[in-house]
Amino acid sequence: MARVLILKNKLRSLLGQIDVLTEDGRPAYRAVSEWRWGSARWRLFQGETEVAVLQRPWFAWTSVWQVSGALGSLAIERKQWSMKRHYTVRGGSVDGTVIRGNLWDRSFVIDAPTGTLARAGNALLSLRDQHQVEILDEQAELLSVVAMVVIKADRNSEAAAAED
Repeated sequence: MARVLILKNKLRSLLGQIDVLTEDGRPAYRAVSEWRWGSARWRLFQGETEVAVLQRPWFAWTSVWQVSGALGSLAIERKQWSMKRHYTVRGGSVDGTVIRGNLWDRSFVIDAPTGTLARAGNALLSLRDQHQVEILDEQAELLSVVAMVVIKADRNSEAAAAED
């Protein structure tokens, strides 16, 4: 049976926070943005334990997130010049995994060379930016959460840049 997680942007957070809840509303993970000179950085916690650090340099030619922690060291690279979000995981045991979104950023699929790991969807008429993630492979739960945090962090930074 697939596990369902819900990712929600925390509205009243100074730097940024994404709460990841179970289907029944219990906290599963929490991603917290940190201000760092020269890079965007998010820390992912499961309870009080830090399970991943995601970092993207501000002055990079492409959108590449460096991830370290329980998954090992890997990079999540965004494909340039694409109308849809398209990321590829480089390194670690999940090398070659692809994260693809639709044109309006409403749904995403995470595919490994061995098969589909997770699917995510977003309600079209929602007051909050939230995604429901269906984890199809329980071994890929952390990777799925990291991938969705990368997507949300990219969207948040694009929205902030558009306001300037």
